[in-house]
Amino acid sequence: MEDDLIGEYVGVLRRRLAWRSDVDDIVDEIDDHLREHSDHLLARGVDARAAHQETLSRFGDLALVTASFAEASTGALALPTRTTRMAGFAGLAAGLLWLAAAASACLGGLADGFHPWTLNRYLVWAPCTVAAILTTTTTLLGGFARVGRLRTRSAIAALLVMGLTVLVLTPMTWAVVPVMVPGGLAALIALRGHLGESERILRPLRLLGVWAPAVGLLLLLAHVVPIGPVDEYGDRPYASLAAFMLAAIVSAIATTTVGLSLAKEHPVDPSGLHLGTSAIG
Repeated sequence: MEDDLIGEYVGVLRRRLAWRSDVDDIVDEIDDHLREHSDHLLARGVDARAAHQETLSRFGDLALVTASFAEASTGALALPTRTTRMAGFAGLAAGLLWLAAAASACLGGLADGFHPWTLNRYLVWAPCTVAAILTTTTTLLGGFARVGRLRTRSAIAALLVMGLTVLVLTPMTWAVVPVMVPGGLAALIALRGHLGESERILRPLRLLGVWAPAVGLLLLLAHVVPIGPVDEYGDRPYASLAAFMLAAIVSAIATTTVGLSLAKEHPVDPSGLHLGTSAIG
């Protein structure tokens, strides 16, 4: 059909919503709805172009319709941007840093274990661990922005707690397992409930709550079913290593998975969703 305004409208809408995983279902449903309404007008003798124009006018401005599919329950926009994409790269870096921290912990950076603890090894492990927490916090920030929760009280609290964790652990990284518990739980609380269409992307970050079970594992292996020798401080190094390894590896999986998802999304310009013209007509 010449002057297929509905086809043009739907085509632009599909491009603007390309970042959604369910874009085909959304656009196909809208196309069916618009054409059904237009057919009713045609049956009443309305000219085809006029029928399309009236249908689109009643359905709504293209920019407003697009924004409605990008709006989170908080009222903020939940869509990929340059910021969320950069957070994705931070997530990939966090995954590598957590793995580096786990490896250096086994090599004597955290405690006596497979290799004796030395200050030089600690000075390799500690910066890796603090950097992993810092990049994990950056990934959380981008994740909250991606689902439209960045300005919620729970998200702000989680980011503040993680920021304080970095400050506390910089001079005393050896206490990472218990100190990370509040940050992990705060992230878990901030990500509770349904996260909308982008839940598939952020769901793995809930695994950061692993630091609480890691403390449980530490207590279990240190006091209930103790493993390994006791060091000069009365601690059991293998218990500390096991707890840190569990939390670090799970954190690496979580941040890497989310990082890949955020990094591969094509950024959308939020300002384009607030234009007052539909560009169709």
